[in-house]
Amino acid sequence: MSRRRFDEAPGPSEAVPGATSSVLVSLHYLRSALRRRWRVWVGAGVVGFLLGIAATVVVPASSAGRTTVFLEHDATVEPSLAMATDLNLLQTRTVAARTIDELGLDMTPEDFQATIKAEPLTSDLMVISVYAADDATAKLRAKTLTEVFMDFRADQIVAQSDALVEGYQDRVDTLQRQSDRFMKQYEVVSATPDSGSQAADLLTQRTQTDEQIGQLQQQIADAQLQSASIVQASQVVDEASLVPRHPRRRTALAGLSGMVGGVAVGMGFVLAVAITSDRLRRREDVSRALGVPVRIGVGEITASRWAPWHGRRARHATTLLVHSLEHALDHLPTRPLRVALAAVDNVDDTVALVAALGVDLHRRGTAVLLVDLSRAGVLEDAVERRAAAEERRVSQQHQAAEQEAEELLRTAVALEEEALADGTIRRTDNGLATALRLRSHAEREAEELLQTAVDLEEDAARSDGVVSPAQAAPGPVVFRSESAAQLARGPLDGAGDLPAGDRRRAAWDDAEITLTLVETVPDGGLESLASWADLAIPVVTTGRSSAERLRTTTELVRAAGLQLPFAVMVGCDPTDESIGREGASDEPPGVERRTG
Repeated sequence: MSRRRFDEAPGPSEAVPGATSSVLVSLHYLRSALRRRWRVWVGAGVVGFLLGIAATVVVPASSAGRTTVFLEHDATVEPSLAMATDLNLLQTRTVAARTIDELGLDMTPEDFQATIKAEPLTSDLMVISVYAADDATAKLRAKTLTEVFMDFRADQIVAQSDALVEGYQDRVDTLQRQSDRFMKQYEVVSATPDSGSQAADLLTQRTQTDEQIGQLQQQIADAQLQSASIVQASQVVDEASLVPRHPRRRTALAGLSGMVGGVAVGMGFVLAVAITSDRLRRREDVSRALGVPVRIGVGEITASRWAPWHGRRARHATTLLVHSLEHALDHLPTRPLRVALAAVDNVDDTVALVAALGVDLHRRGTAVLLVDLSRAGVLEDAVERRAAAEERRVSQQHQAAEQEAEELLRTAVALEEEALADGTIRRTDNGLATALRLRSHAEREAEELLQTAVDLEEDAARSDGVVSPAQAAPGPVVFRSESAAQLARGPLDGAGDLPAGDRRRAAWDDAEITLTLVETVPDGGLESLASWADLAIPVVTTGRSSAERLRTTTELVRAAGLQLPFAVMVGCDPTDESIGREGASDEPPGVERRTG
């Protein structure tokens, strides 16, 4: 048994793993994150839209009663200031309390104030709206509130006028007493001789005092008239009515508001995760962390059960990955080829890759053995499912081709019969010639399809007349140790878990390619990997592993005595424009054989 040994030290052209990689949070990086995870923020927007619409159903729209009032103001006061005063009067606790008492409501003034909305249209017009649970209540509350407010405002205007009149009246009373005193002094002085000038002065003072009294009395009358006119002129222009409802507009606005909020929350979540995450998504970053080139990068190869419509895309990516990996393996210099596919935080993707690659190689006639060193041990089931799926696909293709050939044959026969039935058409005419050519072509295609089906059935049974179990099986042989799988030892290190007498040893001896599935975990477990494989190809899924995790994988594999020619990356982002081969050689490492 020959065994290959690889140099552990990386070549000069290989990037040294462990080099620090810098991740720049740029606008392109954030935009790519939003494009990559658009389903998150779009879904959040849809949820917000539905919640907004649901809110309009769960919380029905309240009714609103509305009145319009005309408010006359003192001409000496700035109109805007006067309207601001009226708005403040409307929002006072006194008005709310009086309205509550008038209606007999069981609520606090603060609660009632929260249902009031006042909007000045001009410096003299105000719209008062009151919200309630139903139309009748809203209309009644609007009417009552307006009446209470108008009465309260009138009381305040009259009280202000009365205070002014009272002040004027006090001044009038004081001046009237002065006038009476001047009159008495005048009568005393005028009765004495030689008092002409003094009597005249007293008379003048009395006259001036009477004039002041007259002016004050006029001001009193003006104030009373003005307050009365303000109260009388202020009135309700529009009686209490209901505010028209727009349920569709309300629903649309609620839905749009919820959608905007949901999109904002979703985008914020995506950006926060993108900024704080240490998972690598670019081929270049993965290549730098591993120290080997990312030679193959495809999209997702496993469709999520939550998104089964991605199955066709996953199948296409799997086919592309399998063909690319087969091409890369063909260029490796040695045979038989023992390769380990190392799962890095992605056992599901690696199992799917090993199963697809093994089944495809088996169907192409390559003797292949699959070794499952994973902890879960699901490779054999995956191979069976993959082989069954391939059988169904080939069968469907054959059936479709046979149906197409039969349809062509029927068409050719119909054209031939039609041409022969027409006596004016000779056998040398174009119509008959075309019909004969179509029939001949259809017959040849049908024969080729039937021969292909026969060949496929006979391939499994053709081996010098002897059919081995490995050749007859629809899929490749899968070996899994009955003990701890990750600690199983292979034939490259002596007998191992496949001694010479084991019936599965023949599959190892005959295999042109051995594919070993192994999990790379930081706690080790790769000590026996060199007894199964000479090369290790890390399989990395976009966004699952950090740079430190990938560097640890490289160290573990090389410590086990294996070389890493390149890496495979699945789930690549469409926005990733890097190539993933910078600083690492794409050529397979040199091989040194030893006999053991």
